[in-house]
Amino acid sequence: MLNLSTLSILIGAAFGMRFGVFVLIPVIALELAMVGLTGIALGESAARLALVMSLVATSVQMGFVGGSLVDTTLAAGQWR
Repeated sequence: MLNLSTLSILIGAAFGMRFGVFVLIPVIALELAMVGLTGIALGESAARLALVMSLVATSVQMGFVGGSLVDTTLAAGQWR
């Protein structure tokens, strides 16, 4: 689960530095679909699958906020 959340944070940060907030909707939908299909194929329980899907959605949003903050700081010229 740690690998999945780390990857989701990095994806969110990359999109946060480049795009606006409305890109989160398709990104989260695509990630949830991939996690859901993988979990079903591996035979995960519904509770674990729900936990992992909420972790992925939260991680990508946290990464997006972090990437947006880095982009704003770099654009303002305050990063040295």
